[in-house]
Amino acid sequence: MLKRIVRIVLALLILGAAVGLAVWMVNGGPETEEDAEAAPPPEVTALEIEPGSYRPQMDWVGQVVTRQRVELTAPIAADVLALPVAEGDRVTAGESLIGLDTRELDWDLAQNETELRELELSRAQIRDQIAADEALLVLERELLAQAERALERERGLRGRGASTEAALEEAESRAIQARQSLRQTESALSQQPLELERLELQEARLQLNLERLQDRQQRTALAAPFDGIVESVDTSIGQQVSAGQPLVTLYAPESRVWRVPAPDRDSAELEARLAEQWVSLSRRAAHVTDGSASRYVEFPLPQALNWAPGETRSARVQRPALDNVQPVPASSLYAGNRVFLITEEEELSSVVIEPQGTTWLNGSEYWLISAGDLPASGRILVTRLPSALNGQSVSVSEVISPSGVEEP
Repeated sequence: MLKRIVRIVLALLILGAAVGLAVWMVNGGPETEEDAEAAPPPEVTALEIEPGSYRPQMDWVGQVVTRQRVELTAPIAADVLALPVAEGDRVTAGESLIGLDTRELDWDLAQNETELRELELSRAQIRDQIAADEALLVLERELLAQAERALERERGLRGRGASTEAALEEAESRAIQARQSLRQTESALSQQPLELERLELQEARLQLNLERLQDRQQRTALAAPFDGIVESVDTSIGQQVSAGQPLVTLYAPESRVWRVPAPDRDSAELEARLAEQWVSLSRRAAHVTDGSASRYVEFPLPQALNWAPGETRSARVQRPALDNVQPVPASSLYAGNRVFLITEEEELSSVVIEPQGTTWLNGSEYWLISAGDLPASGRILVTRLPSALNGQSVSVSEVISPSGVEEP
């Protein structure tokens, strides 16, 4: 057992010696006199601290939306006969956008109008019949009075034996017939106003249906409700469309806005100037999504800018000028909130700063930082070092100045 342990220990010692020898050979063997000397500090470029007044710029990305937009749909099921517009066309209010086959609708309108005329004739006939029955009623009442007087006379004659039984029965029969005729005329007169009212209700229903059909006929013209631009055409000539199917979408170019999500710091600035050289007022608004408020800035778009609704566009927003800010290149920023100062001894010293945006000087992009976080004079490290540390020695080979023409 002891021999086995000794063998294991010897094997481990041999393995460790081999690994150490390999590491020593990779490192180049024994240290030379040149290696023993300290490496020279890296050469760097520095930036003079020269604060001034600069206008921060931001690249914003937003979506084009429109506040006046209409989607024209098919009022009836029909075939598309004409399509005089295409996407992107400018149209004026009242201009026809699409033509539909309205023959079935025209037939329904003609049938409805015919039924209305038939009802008017029926009502006129009933009114004439009422006038005739009222005149007949007067006559039948007179005839009934005459029949009743004749019956009374026959009864008197029969009581005196001056008339026959047959004559009395005939007088009674004429009186009964006169009463029945009078009752029939009275019954007809009582029903005729009800029939007239029924026809009037039927006419009212037909009139409502006629107005509905006429409204459909007007809407089948599918004319532009305002001056605008055709956003989309969702049909083609010869296609059979159903009622309610979207056909043409139109928007007013003057109602377009560029909507950009922005933090409170940016959305509070209600005026902005874009790199496209158009100036407008923005509007701050808010809506609640999943319990958190999100804000955006809206810029009205000039008609000369051909941005279509639904497009995502980017533009550079120039904010009001800031005083006492120092421009530094992006290579000077470390971790997004630090820069390194170069002391008189040419050593690095880090300072925590807060970026205020970017600007463009002489064709290059610079970050703007508050000069209040910096000394009144000095130099800032420009060269990007992979592992910059406080106290690290550097050799300044070039000092540049941030002065230059600020680009819009």
